Amino acid sequence: MKRILCGDLVPGCTFKAQAETEAEVLHVESDHARNVHGLNVTPPFLERARSRIRDVELAVAADEATD
Repeated sequence: MKRILCGDLVPGCTFKAQAETEAEVLHVESDHARNVHGLNVTPPFLERARSRIRDVELAVAADEATD
C-alpha cells in the first residue's frame, strides 16, 4: 500500500491519498490537486509528488515517531 500526504506538496492541506500502487496514488493526488487546489499538474509536480510517496507501513512508523 502506498500513501502521499498532500500537505507535503501544498502546505496546510490534510488530504491523504492511499492506494495499492504508486500510479494510483499519483492519479488520486493529481485529481485532488487539480480540483481542490486549482493546480496545473505538470511533469515537475508529478516528480515532486512521486518523491513523497511512502509505503504505508513506513509512513505509519514515521508518524508515530513524531507523536
